[in-house]
Amino acid sequence: MLDTSPIDDSLILMERAVLSALLDSRQFEDFSSQLKGEDFSSPAHEKLFEYCRQLHAEQKPISAMFLEKKAQGNPQVLDALALVMQTNPLADLASFIRTIKEASTKRHLMRLALQIRELCQQDRPTADILDSIERSVYQISLDNVQTGFKDMQKVLKDTLKMIADAKARGNERLIGLDTGFLKLNELTGGFLPGDLIIIGARPSMGKTSLVLNFAKTTLNHNQGVAIFSVEMGAEQLMMRMLSCYTNLHLHNIKIGNLGEDEWERLTKHTQQIYDKPLYIDDAGLLNIRQARSKLRKLKHEHPEIALAIIDYLQLMEGEGEDSRHEQITKISRGLKTLARELNIPIIALSQLNRSLESREDKRPILSDLKESGSIEQDADQVLFLYRDAVYKHREHNDRVAKLRKEGKEEEAKNLEKKFNELQDSLRHDKEQAEIILAKNRNGGIGTVKVYFDKIYTRFSDIPKEGEEIQGDHTPTAINMGDSVPSNFSMPNPLVGGGGDDCPF
Repeated sequence: MLDTSPIDDSLILMERAVLSALLDSRQFEDFSSQLKGEDFSSPAHEKLFEYCRQLHAEQKPISAMFLEKKAQGNPQVLDALALVMQTNPLADLASFIRTIKEASTKRHLMRLALQIRELCQQDRPTADILDSIERSVYQISLDNVQTGFKDMQKVLKDTLKMIADAKARGNERLIGLDTGFLKLNELTGGFLPGDLIIIGARPSMGKTSLVLNFAKTTLNHNQGVAIFSVEMGAEQLMMRMLSCYTNLHLHNIKIGNLGEDEWERLTKHTQQIYDKPLYIDDAGLLNIRQARSKLRKLKHEHPEIALAIIDYLQLMEGEGEDSRHEQITKISRGLKTLARELNIPIIALSQLNRSLESREDKRPILSDLKESGSIEQDADQVLFLYRDAVYKHREHNDRVAKLRKEGKEEEAKNLEKKFNELQDSLRHDKEQAEIILAKNRNGGIGTVKVYFDKIYTRFSDIPKEGEEIQGDHTPTAINMGDSVPSNFSMPNPLVGGGGDDCPF
């Protein structure tokens, strides 16, 4: 597409002065990462900058002699080089580079305006046109330095920096977001930027409680979390987080059955987490285009966002008249692309097929994922959540129902009494649960055994013998009801959205 923007003589002079300053290898090292060749309005200046970059990569002096060799056969670049050599370099280089970048951005926007006109003349759905425009605007706003392929020098330099950063951390295994679970951190290295993590489980296993654990840990590190809840409202989600954070029984929070000391505890923790960077969308209807648009905007406005959660994948709406399998494929690939684009991990909850209920061992495997082909392929990690106690409870209920169907009411009552007595004796103990890492693109797989506390809807590490788990991994944001004691006070509530199947 032709560039219709007028050539500004003052901008040309400024570009010459910037290039003159960048002929100093040390200056080029410091400032070249802020510029791309296309930021220069003059094609000759663009080419000259790229020659400078090549010389720097080849570890050769950025001098007139070497640049002349690069520009042989290109008289326009040679003429531009001669003028650059006659120009005095700038002292305040940074401010002039910003001006050049500003002009470059405006040229990109002018090109985009022409592109929008062309798109609107095409026979395409408006949703596709809007998505294309939004993606272009977002890329312009990000103004990425790197486009296309990265050469060996760039990749090696970035890789060595990552290794050096890991060494500086003391050779810790955690290189991504802290999961809040020690063994899971060891297996995964944490949730890495750009990764798509799928968490699958049958109903009542506590998928939402688990991702709230992950969110709580991220927020405790003062990093932001975005949650899309298609099934559960913000207030329901927040009640779970408050139960987990305050050690108050979830049921009592739901019905407001709290004494004065419990209200005081709730108030204290509410005020402590009020300003945490948690953002929740509970619109109820969500497709991949909307998720992309909302998350791009949120990340742009709040760069501290480090984790996004989708609860859950199969409730997202498809677009067009494709089969549901094809729609899920587009959704999972869209989420993976979005994770890479925003450079954050995205966790998506997923349903599992009912077929696993007929197996003797009901621990999930990869083929149990609904529409598993595309989801499994796009995911960097697949985690399954399994609680044996859930199936034991169901087995007991089935036995009681069978006895009653056979007319054995007395036997059914006795069985129910014994089971309830056993449950009462264990009521304050934590159930054991399993986080099964079934796929890990960048590491090993395995099973992490954890505790699940139904009263507070939270998961925690199982300490080694003679050891206590240190620290607390916490949740965020608040929205309270109207009926509160007169001595209850807090800032104006935040609002958002949540969700999964309750483990009760």
